[in-house]
Amino acid sequence: MKKYDTKKPTFRKEFSRSLNLQYIKLLALFLSLTFLWVLFFFKFIDPKLTYDSGGYLAISTTASLAFMVAVPIVAWFLLSFWFFKRPMRQLDDLAKASTQLALDKTVPITLGRGLSGVEAELNRVREEALKNEQALQEAELKKNDLLMYLAHDLK
Repeated sequence: MKKYDTKKPTFRKEFSRSLNLQYIKLLALFLSLTFLWVLFFFKFIDPKLTYDSGGYLAISTTASLAFMVAVPIVAWFLLSFWFFKRPMRQLDDLAKASTQLALDKTVPITLGRGLSGVEAELNRVREEALKNEQALQEAELKKNDLLMYLAHDLK
């Protein structure tokens, strides 16, 4: 039996680091887009909205600023929802792969992008299980042959 190496990073740790890094990149992108949105809002949209500018809609400055703040907040919630839903899809893929591992041992397991390490490990486990099953069948056959020979010799 193979002993588990505790010094090697686990999939959970690697996956967590990867998600954290992706989330930080997403946050940096979002903050830069929010900055551009504020500039765009004050340059092009606000002059056409407020009472003071005689804009098309003539809404209050407070409502205009609320709209400016609401757009990035709603966008952040939608982006976060999309970002956190992706690991759940990957978890679904892992569940399907584990079912395939148990039921269909002939087809190699394929997982999506970002799960290649787990895919390789599951395929290695599948191959090892197939070898163990074959060795068990050979041992069973040898045992049956031995019993048959012993029974024949005893007669």
